[in-house]
Amino acid sequence: LQGRDAGAAQAFWSAQLRGFDTPTRLAEAVPAPDAGSGYGLLQHECDAAQTARLAAFARAQKVTVNTLVQAAWLLLLQRYTGQRRVAFGATVAGRPAELPGSQQMLGLFINTLPVIAAPRPEQAVGDWLRELQGFNLAAREHEHTPLSDIQRWGGQPGQRLFDSILVFENFPLEDALAPAARSGLAIETRASTGLTEYEMDVEVSLRQTLRLGFTYMRRAFDEAQVERIRAQLLALLEAISTRPGQALGSLGLLAPRASAELLALGQGEAPPADGLAVH
Repeated sequence: LQGRDAGAAQAFWSAQLRGFDTPTRLAEAVPAPDAGSGYGLLQHECDAAQTARLAAFARAQKVTVNTLVQAAWLLLLQRYTGQRRVAFGATVAGRPAELPGSQQMLGLFINTLPVIAAPRPEQAVGDWLRELQGFNLAAREHEHTPLSDIQRWGGQPGQRLFDSILVFENFPLEDALAPAARSGLAIETRASTGLTEYEMDVEVSLRQTLRLGFTYMRRAFDEAQVERIRAQLLALLEAISTRPGQALGSLGLLAPRASAELLALGQGEAPPADGLAVH
């Protein structure tokens, strides 16, 4: 860390934060629940066929599945908040590949960094994905930067830039422990209790299937709202992976079946006007 160029880190994050003058607050974009305390958890597992489609599309576009999920989450935040430039927090390992022995060091070096983007409606899906992956690669050079410094450089000291984070696990704990289990050591994993200070925590893991976990504060979201967010995120993932040449503005939050059901409500004979309230 002492060998890092602090000036380069400040220049990079200051450039990314230029024009980002309003924090991205997903919780403020939905009606507040009547009452709620503690945390809730909603989990979803994509089937093998859907996971294979997403992985194949990511390979064809030369991006990662993590980039696909991040892109869908950014679009969802943009649609909910109405902001042109949006952000969420991404958790990084903090173990640079160029540092010898970094993978063998004991300790928790993770850091949370803002992913900031302004997807344009006319932008093609493929171009947007590659642009986002380029940001992630550039940010990796400065992933050691404290979030408090980034907030200060953005002119918002002491104020959070976002209220949602996304954690992508490429190597889940169960896989890491598998070799020890094969040697006869009995291992039991229990549910995670890694709660954060953020209103929404999206945990993503990729094994044979893609798994999503939404940990949320009940004072900020109710179960129905989180279920709707889950369905919309999956609809965006499906839409993104359909045609790389389509414009971002053409992507909807509704799945095709839900769109068809909504359109069907506007068909048929109009009800008689007699007895209807004026509204």
